[in-house]
Amino acid sequence: LGMACATIASVFYFEYFEKNKIKRNIHCHSFGGPRVGNDKFVEFYTKNNELMQNTWRVIDYRDPVPNIPISMRFLHIPCQTLILGKNENIELFHHYDDICWFFRPFRLLFFTKFTNIVEPHDIDNYILKLKKITIESEKQN
Repeated sequence: LGMACATIASVFYFEYFEKNKIKRNIHCHSFGGPRVGNDKFVEFYTKNNELMQNTWRVIDYRDPVPNIPISMRFLHIPCQTLILGKNENIELFHHYDDICWFFRPFRLLFFTKFTNIVEPHDIDNYILKLKKITIESEKQN
């Protein structure tokens, strides 16, 4: 819920600062957030270049939360996305588009380990994985 609130708040404050002619940069960085808005919300968000440039999302491939809600009404913002995969593999997408709503339940079932759905979403899991990736990249350099 924190990431969803942060995304909505970033739009609110972006509009507030624009309306009141206050010069501020809004940044929205999230870990394991769900789909937040409908197509109009995503369209509004993506029209604002400054907001899009400063929006990042980090997802663990096992985390079920980024795969919900499965309804066709909800979409992810197509922002810069870092996907933490198996064996400390990472993938970076500059404009990660959401999958078709029809395939969402299958993705949720395929990647979710229902005996342990909390651990992949825990922020400590994200921190640990990012530390491992950093250590591995430092070893390679």
